[in-house]
Amino acid sequence: MNEIKIMGNLGRDPELRYTGQGTPVLSFSLAHTDRPKNREPRTQWFRVLMWGKMAEWFGASGLRKGQRVIVFGRIDQNQWEDKDGAERVEVQIHANQLYVVASHEPQESSGSFFPEE
Repeated sequence: MNEIKIMGNLGRDPELRYTGQGTPVLSFSLAHTDRPKNREPRTQWFRVLMWGKMAEWFGASGLRKGQRVIVFGRIDQNQWEDKDGAERVEVQIHANQLYVVASHEPQESSGSFFPEE
């Protein structure tokens, strides 16, 4: 089973674009910070992708850099070679659900932004 649930802050405004076949895809970066006891906080960055109607809906919803969200989806890893020949790796989350958090407490979530079909 490949499922992830993660809370973090948008690192940039979401970007809506379309594939060559016309499929909408929304992408944004997500910063998740662990704050373990007796250690320094550690921030991890993820690229979040949404597809289809959900991408268009969230693209028009007004999500902005800095907003705290909870993302549900599946995790994937993208590998490529950059222009200097270095191996690069990016962790991606293919989202199937997203909640905007009203405060820093997850139980005060404002609920799902995407209407159920």
